[in-house]
Amino acid sequence: MDPELLEIVSPKDYYEAFLKEGFRPDYRKINKPRKYAISMLENGVLVRIGNTAVICELVDGKGIEGWSDISYLGEVNKKTRIRTLVDDGNLIEAVGLAYQIAIDSPSILFPFTFSELFGYTIRDPRKCEERLSESQLTIFLNEEKCLIQKNYSKPISLADLEKLVSECSGLIIAAKRNLYELKQSRSFAGKFYSTKS
Repeated sequence: MDPELLEIVSPKDYYEAFLKEGFRPDYRKINKPRKYAISMLENGVLVRIGNTAVICELVDGKGIEGWSDISYLGEVNKKTRIRTLVDDGNLIEAVGLAYQIAIDSPSILFPFTFSELFGYTIRDPRKCEERLSESQLTIFLNEEKCLIQKNYSKPISLADLEKLVSECSGLIIAAKRNLYELKQSRSFAGKFYSTKS
């Protein structure tokens, strides 16, 4: 059967043919993200993960007044505007990274997104993979904090979650180095969570 037709008629069979070999239809290994392209703009940042592209800009203006007990944080005189240019999956990771870079967060929580697709845990899902996913999980991580955002209803075991967090922790050093390179050269292209571009 024609592969394009199989993808439409029986997506499970189509994806499982690749996944059981350790690959996906775009020939990435199941645990490999797409390449990143990040460019600093005059008042913001453009982040691309594969075809997914977002812009986060700092714009003048006051934000919505917050609670009085957080006034010690100082007055907010900038707002952010986030625009999705292309959504080919993993939008949470793209927006999370763009926002933190745009506001020049001193302690970035690096995002790592996973989806469970027909019993396989894949990294950096594309839009077509997200639609077929049984669950999706984004881990925001640095040396001090770990935040988790989970979509859909399928539970994840504590052991599996700890394994994912451990794998992601090992990638933070490369991400910090590449973030430093981005701030120096105002652009980065390649494997953001790897020492190899």
